[in-house]
Amino acid sequence: MLVASTTRGERWETALRDLGVDVTHIDVEARPARMVAISRLARRFGPEVVQAAQAFMNLYAVGAARSSGAHAIGALRSSTTETIASLGRLGGLSLRAPDLLIGNARCHVRDAVEHHGVKPSSAAYLPNALDLGRFTPIDRSDRAGLSPRLLFAGRLVDQKLPLVFIDALRQVVQRSEVGPQLRCRIVGDGPDRPKVVAAIEAAGLQDICDVAGNQTNMPAEFHDADILVLTSSFEGTPNVVLEALACGLAVIATAVGGVPDVMSDGIEGVLVAVDDPDATARAMQRLIEDPGLRLALGQAGATKVARDHAPGAVTAELRRLHEQLIQGDPCAA
Repeated sequence: MLVASTTRGERWETALRDLGVDVTHIDVEARPARMVAISRLARRFGPEVVQAAQAFMNLYAVGAARSSGAHAIGALRSSTTETIASLGRLGGLSLRAPDLLIGNARCHVRDAVEHHGVKPSSAAYLPNALDLGRFTPIDRSDRAGLSPRLLFAGRLVDQKLPLVFIDALRQVVQRSEVGPQLRCRIVGDGPDRPKVVAAIEAAGLQDICDVAGNQTNMPAEFHDADILVLTSSFEGTPNVVLEALACGLAVIATAVGGVPDVMSDGIEGVLVAVDDPDATARAMQRLIEDPGLRLALGQAGATKVARDHAPGAVTAELRRLHEQLIQGDPCAA
């Protein structure tokens, strides 16, 4: 296996090298020169499959595969709308050109087939894998009589709608008897941080809501919380939801992207509409007042993630897709 990266110091580079995987860097930014460099690398290496990790690399993977006699796999990590918008005039082609397009949300794979010209036999769903050795459930039964701790984790940008979370929290504090005893932690940073801090102060939540910035020990953050709230306007399959579920948290999340794939409403979590602070507040209040439901959701979520997102299971499915592609068998969307 060979991994070609267009940037240095990526998160997984050291881990890949520790596994004995060769990681090489493509240190050119101009698109034509980058295509030439990746294609030359592929011809030297002689792969059977060239797979892109992100949608913006799909056409590079196609070019490298064509020049080396390999099969090309493209990535769909967000909605088709966001993917095409981010890639401009090449967006639609980046979905259709690969021999196989793999998405991490079923709804996005369906949309690529139904509305963007991707053949059903050239599209497949592959769930995100999770390190279940790091993200593990803990026993929260002894917290039943305590005020739950809420967690918002994500970049502070428009996509995540953090102000919706703050508005919902304000409503809960005003309406709930345990409101003043609640504790909330916002983990993450981004350009909207000043707006978030200002909204917290305007709502009078500064005594119960901590804006903690980026944190490196996310398992500890999840273990210290009882409820995760995700208010995103769009997503692929957000790892933060998978990680929280794996750690046994009750999760409230907007029903976007692959979120309904990983948690069913009322079974592994609570789904709410996008940009609806009232519905989010009602869901928060419901879980705050029902510790038994919090525990049940957390246990069900941890069980589902362990079953569907274990690295071994995802690796086996990816291997199956590779083998089908190489053998010329159609892949099921």
